[in-house]
Amino acid sequence: MNRIQLLMLGLSLLPGLVQAGNWRIDQAQSRLGFQYRAMGAPVDGEFHRYLADIQWDANQPASAHIRLDVDTGSIDAGLPDATAEAAKNEFFDSRRYPWARFVSTAVQPQGKGRYLLQGTLTIKGITRPVSLPILLQADGPAQQLKGTFVLKRLDFGIGQGQWADPSALANEVPVAFSLRLMPANPPPR
Repeated sequence: MNRIQLLMLGLSLLPGLVQAGNWRIDQAQSRLGFQYRAMGAPVDGEFHRYLADIQWDANQPASAHIRLDVDTGSIDAGLPDATAEAAKNEFFDSRRYPWARFVSTAVQPQGKGRYLLQGTLTIKGITRPVSLPILLQADGPAQQLKGTFVLKRLDFGIGQGQWADPSALANEVPVAFSLRLMPANPPPR
């Protein structure tokens, strides 16, 4: 393998080093959060680092393509002990699986800025189909992309061993995101 091939292979292993597509995420004004129930008590958490490749044309939403890579090691599970545990093998196994990935496969307009985004979600090497209802609203030159869905953590092997018991740690984890999208190449002034 020559140097160019090695470089290309290396770059393919680090998803989203650069923001691709025609939109980029303004992380300072975005949030990817979740809530889980541990021993019956609700706890809020979030991921702090995520990268995206977003191709979106409001006139042709069916041709949209969205890929979102989430750094599993950037989790804040709401409690210091839970945050330390989340990177371990029983949960996200962040050393082996540093990225979770969503890739869209279809976009269906629902009217009034609402869309059904279908795709696949991969966590810990396990890929499952998902449907995400989203709302996309113009905000000047930016767009605000919002949505919620319920993640069944056990479908992805999140929380094994003693944590596989849904009475100790609920299986259903509501996820909410609000992503501020900025034009990747803003028009010249």
